[in-house]
Amino acid sequence: MIQPKYAAVPMRDDRRRILEWSKDSLTLLCARRFPAMAKLSVHVLGLRTNASRVATLSTNPFAQCFVTQASWPAMEWKGRPDHYEFDLDLVLTPPQRQLENRLAKLSMTDCTGLPGAIARSAAVDVTVDDRGLVIRATTTPANHEAETCVESSMRSRLDKFGAGVWRLHATHEYPLSSPYDPDRFAQAIRQYGGDHATDCYPSSNAPMNVRIAVHAHVDDPQFAISVDTKDDAFASCLSAKLQKTLHDSFSQSRPHGDGTFERYFRIDRDADLTVDVPVETPAARDARSQELERTFNRGY
Repeated sequence: MIQPKYAAVPMRDDRRRILEWSKDSLTLLCARRFPAMAKLSVHVLGLRTNASRVATLSTNPFAQCFVTQASWPAMEWKGRPDHYEFDLDLVLTPPQRQLENRLAKLSMTDCTGLPGAIARSAAVDVTVDDRGLVIRATTTPANHEAETCVESSMRSRLDKFGAGVWRLHATHEYPLSSPYDPDRFAQAIRQYGGDHATDCYPSSNAPMNVRIAVHAHVDDPQFAISVDTKDDAFASCLSAKLQKTLHDSFSQSRPHGDGTFERYFRIDRDADLTVDVPVETPAARDARSQELERTFNRGY
């Protein structure tokens, strides 16, 4: 599970860091079968065959599972490792605290623009036991589709907490962020607007910068987009392309009960943004793309 993918031969300090970094994942892996320990003393042996053995004097089943999973078989490296050997005392984070920490670090986005009341927050209740991972979300205001969205999003990010001998329980309340939060939405306008400004670049009198204004109210069918330029053809081209891209990018996959999905678009926040976008010529974009490709290829 924790075999490294880098080419350099791991030495003593590398192995120590990897064990410290992976101990939480190893704890969860073994705590599904055996009650977790709070501390574990291990002996680590690096062999010239490129294998690494981790052992412990403890006969506790959790400890034996941990060192078995932490050991590496012989692997191919670029170079030959030195023999190393050291003892390490590991302080292990209990699964319950790991679950609480994980919940505290998560954020909930893109579960607001669905049919029904626009949910602004979600209270989440998580239980893990021999039945597996059970997540229940309650949104305010109540929206069943938003609750299902939150539960699905969390399930994929708590996949290390599955059925086992443990019994874990934690709760957390989240604000439900909108994709139309000003900073995030402005970044999208700047990125897509810049791309389309180059696509629509006029043959003459092209501006070096263009100011794009985007306005909307909750549940408007589309955005009101204006481009500050005297070139009507350029403005029309840019606003039409940006309208479609924003619609496609901010649409969500809405599941049906039969396992199929549909794309659903909804403006769930008022929008009132004006963004200055640099206009790149097609030739300049091509040159930049070629340079990026050359830089990428030089790295391999």
